[in-house]
Amino acid sequence: VSAFAISQWLVAFSMLAVYFYIKWHPVFFPYYVVGAVLSIAALEGVRRYK
Repeated sequence: VSAFAISQWLVAFSMLAVYFYIKWHPVFFPYYVVGAVLSIAALEGVRRYK
């Protein structure tokens, strides 16, 4: 997984998070932040152990 791919994915994820934040309610936002952090950690883990 390249840094470029991760950054691309982060941008898409951030846009999605902002969309839901605006459309629904700020209460949902922390879940997207946690999801993003966990996803990055998972990607890093996969890259490290491959």
